[in-house]
Amino acid sequence: MDRKKMFFTVIMPVFNKENHLVRSIESVLKQSFADFELLIIDDASKDNSVHIINSFTDPRIKVFKRETPGAGGYAARNLGIEKASTNWICFLDADDEYKYNHLAKLYDAIIDYNAISVFGTSFEIADQKGVRKNRYYLKTKTSQEIDFNEFLINKPFHTNTICIQRDLLMDAGLFPGAEFKRGGDTDTWLRVMHIAQKAFFIRAITSTYYRDSENMVTKTTKLDVSNHPLYFSCKDLLSKYDDLRTRNNLKRHWNNSALPYFKNIAKKRTIKLNELQYFYWYNFKYSKKVVFYFIYSLKHFFSV
Repeated sequence: MDRKKMFFTVIMPVFNKENHLVRSIESVLKQSFADFELLIIDDASKDNSVHIINSFTDPRIKVFKRETPGAGGYAARNLGIEKASTNWICFLDADDEYKYNHLAKLYDAIIDYNAISVFGTSFEIADQKGVRKNRYYLKTKTSQEIDFNEFLINKPFHTNTICIQRDLLMDAGLFPGAEFKRGGDTDTWLRVMHIAQKAFFIRAITSTYYRDSENMVTKTTKLDVSNHPLYFSCKDLLSKYDDLRTRNNLKRHWNNSALPYFKNIAKKRTIKLNELQYFYWYNFKYSKKVVFYFIYSLKHFFSV
């Protein structure tokens, strides 16, 4: 396959996103950098999404259909990566949007830093409270190269902002399988960064992540800290690193993802003792929070 006809492939999984789909597709088509293909993967939508997709006639759009929906859109993204005709892969969820200069910013950085295979921009978060900039944008002052440990500490990338060479995604094993319902994005970026060891962060806000969108996975998926792909990847990588700094940062990377789970579990039910094994107790800062969530969750036990 000739992967030189277009520069970027933007992959958009779609499952029942009729209320936001036009906004998302149009944000890609309005990019100031026009050398891209948009692969829309219909993940067996049951609403009006397919009709909306078919209403667009831009020749850069290619549509693929799956017969059954996959958790988190992971299988849909993997299909998009397989079908991509370029070397640079971007993603956009079907209820979020790019700003007009997203691909242009990525392109300029890729040309300037051509030895790097992972790039990412900043993003803003929109919810009921308003619009705010992501934490890493506020923490930094300039665009910069980041190494594996910086990535582990700060989690600078979001699915809508990251851009990765296709071969690197293939080498990393793509997105996880159907047995995982959540966490596949962060797990994939970890495996990608383990191989790449460096990335380039572009300090420009070029996308909007809507946290209050309908059908958001984080609202509908059962809480299960024991079935998170990032936990298993961190555990596997701990066996590959000897230096204490990286090992502690791997534990921190997982703990930062696990804490919201424990917090949300505590609101709904008692945290089970066997769930506490899915946490690294090396750091008092994190440990005291889990202990608090555990104690707080006991109210459900005593209220029965």
